[in-house]
Amino acid sequence: MPTQPNTDTAVPRAPLLWACAAFGGGVLLHIDRVPAWASASALILILWRCATAGSRWYPGILLRALLALILVGLVLLRFHTLNGLAAGTTLLMLMAALKLLETQRRRDQLVLIAAALFLLVAACLDRQQLSR
Repeated sequence: MPTQPNTDTAVPRAPLLWACAAFGGGVLLHIDRVPAWASASALILILWRCATAGSRWYPGILLRALLALILVGLVLLRFHTLNGLAAGTTLLMLMAALKLLETQRRRDQLVLIAAALFLLVAACLDRQQLSR
């Protein structure tokens, strides 16, 4: 007899996918302004989280911390600072993408939507054409 999922602990899939779509839109706004490896990393993490939306598997704290240190180091190597519009936008994009590795609750999804809004503001600060 197949077991039914426990609805008390099941994470709703649709809100997570919408949060990933909003964050993905923010990433795509900067795809031509940030390093290609940063955009690729963010998009891969978005796709990974969408693919595992029904799963309750999350990487451990050590793996997440190691990935965060590596990505901050790469941003420092590329920009030689964490300040400024380009470096800050890249760092925000990567850290929000890492947040996808631990999205378990509604609050985590709201953090992703907030990061997408900040990426939208950064895109407006960077390029102020009417088409943007």
